[in-house]
Amino acid sequence: MTRACRDVAYHVSTRTFSISPIQTTRSPGWDYASAGWYFVTICTSERRPFLADGIIGLRSQMLTATQGEAIMAHRFKEFQPHKGEIPGRQNGSLISMETGKAIPYSIANLQERGKFFVAPNEEVYEGQVVGEHSRPGDMVVNLTKTKKLTNMRAAGSDAKVKLVPPIKFTLEEALEYIQEDEYVEVTPRSIRLRKIHLKEHERKRAKNSAARTAMEA
Repeated sequence: MTRACRDVAYHVSTRTFSISPIQTTRSPGWDYASAGWYFVTICTSERRPFLADGIIGLRSQMLTATQGEAIMAHRFKEFQPHKGEIPGRQNGSLISMETGKAIPYSIANLQERGKFFVAPNEEVYEGQVVGEHSRPGDMVVNLTKTKKLTNMRAAGSDAKVKLVPPIKFTLEEALEYIQEDEYVEVTPRSIRLRKIHLKEHERKRAKNSAARTAMEA
């Protein structure tokens, strides 16, 4: 279990209460900053700490809500019995089925399926999580598919492709985002998400095995 405190500018302090899933209390005493702003320290209750795993991703949400003005710190309090699973995201993942370069033509055709984490012409591999599906459940996509070239031309067929900028994760955001069957892959140049089992048939086999185990239990 963990107890967290955060120093927040007074004019944005109320926004933090809607983010934190745990009960918070304001500590007595106020600090006056040199810029002329009042700051208040907000802490979780001593009697109601929260799971250490639940703090992953909380800092980024706090900075977004307070326009970058929050300073958060936390410390380990004690061990307690298991409190249950932490809810994850509802939407599935878009998984690459091929290895190669992400083609802008393919990304444009699949933009309605969800949000992408890779940029055009970026190298992808089989089993890599390249985006978030707009619906529950995973979907396998092919980003390496190129446009078929013909001698026929039609009005509007060669129009410029408009792509939504890809989502880029920090390490903390990636750890918060992944599901139980996914890994975060960290290299000196990039942070990528991938499935534990890269092959589609291996993922189906693992899913069926987990389902049989759950039924037997």
